[in-house]
Amino acid sequence: IYRNGKVYRAKKNFEEIVEECVSEGNGVLIFESTRKSAESLAEKLSKISAKYCRGKELAEEILAENDGEMSKRLAECIKRGSAFHHAGLLSGQRRIVEEAFRNGDVKILVATPTLAAGVNLPAKRVIIKSIYRYDGYSRRIKVSEFKQMAGRAGRPGLDEIGEAIVVTSKKDRDFVLQSYIEGEPERIISKLGVESKLRFHCLSLICDGFATDIKSLKEFFDSTLFARQSDIHDFELERAIKQLENWEMVEIRNKIVPKKLGVIVSKLYIDPLTGFIIYDTIRKFESLSELSALHLICRTPDMEKLNLRRDDDWVEDLAFKIRKDLTYYPSENSIDYDWFLLEVKTAMCLRDWINEVDENEICEKFSIAPGDLRRLVETAEWLSHALSRIAGEFGKSVPKLETRIRYGVKEELLDLVSLRNIGRVRARKLYNAGIRSKEDIIANKSKIKRILGQKIAEKVLRELDSLKS
Repeated sequence: IYRNGKVYRAKKNFEEIVEECVSEGNGVLIFESTRKSAESLAEKLSKISAKYCRGKELAEEILAENDGEMSKRLAECIKRGSAFHHAGLLSGQRRIVEEAFRNGDVKILVATPTLAAGVNLPAKRVIIKSIYRYDGYSRRIKVSEFKQMAGRAGRPGLDEIGEAIVVTSKKDRDFVLQSYIEGEPERIISKLGVESKLRFHCLSLICDGFATDIKSLKEFFDSTLFARQSDIHDFELERAIKQLENWEMVEIRNKIVPKKLGVIVSKLYIDPLTGFIIYDTIRKFESLSELSALHLICRTPDMEKLNLRRDDDWVEDLAFKIRKDLTYYPSENSIDYDWFLLEVKTAMCLRDWINEVDENEICEKFSIAPGDLRRLVETAEWLSHALSRIAGEFGKSVPKLETRIRYGVKEELLDLVSLRNIGRVRARKLYNAGIRSKEDIIANKSKIKRILGQKIAEKVLRELDSLKS
């Protein structure tokens, strides 16, 4: 224990340190390095929290959001007063967990470090379980990461002091004291010099009329943090502008002026490279199929790609079978081939989603969590909108996938899912029962109540009444 510049040796094991705090009615926030470790530790520590609190109703709320295996494990933890928190959870589940911890319904919360940076969730005691992260290789966390996590200790207005505990080995003890506890956070480094960021901001400045030549661009960038940390050379800006010119987004005359594509891309707030890939591809094809459009979206740098696993040989086999429906198919010896397979896997995930494959089946097939799937869906919806806008401006026809991606349904269910309390599962039940539009719902009120249940049916009917008025 480090207090007032001195180190004291704690004569308690990890579980005892946790229970000591919980037994006094306080919450413990523990940071683990991986999702799997966070889930495992939350389950293990639920034996302690179960002595002090219960959360049966909250468990039901968790399962109402999703009833997959991970959600069932979380629900069981919450019943016993503990929980885990990471990006694989649905946003609704994360909100339930966060509120339960704030209210004291959950006493032990095990989270990955993403919680430290994004959520205001203080605790009496914070425990940092490891100073190592695995990003393809094992590395020590940054000082800023440590400060973020340790800084969660102490609840404003409730605690005079907060307690931050770090679990470390003997060999790392001196390093932790000198670098983390007594050290200063790393210098903040601007990312503006990254090529993609530079071209993005150059295009925005030109389209918004703030810059018309290299000189005015340089004047703007000279006022940024990046310019204070490193020099911005004219040739870097000239290269970015030349790239935008080659992509038909700007034109260089006596001054730099935006072209039609550049204006659209800037308004869509996408990477200019994403805009060019979309524009260049739709020029080459008379039309795009559903799968072609999904593959095009997944090719763009703005789209997160799913990783390939050891047992993902099916992706390569499937890519060959559907190659005529893809927007390109590289040689197996190409340096782009492995990246291409990531695009195909991601596109297949989205195809299953919009064709109403069960959410839990998708997560199992593609080795992702529900939160990962929803994050992919949100990005794909945004990029599908960009695809439709760019295609429309240049007189090209593409499948309208934006709303289907948002709700995860076939086109025939779009009218039903536009209602607030009808999602993809309820909409399919209604459709299969012969209720295929808002008008059908109004005409079959008693049938609706049998299918959806009394409470949900009443909410749907009230919404329809409000739409009439």
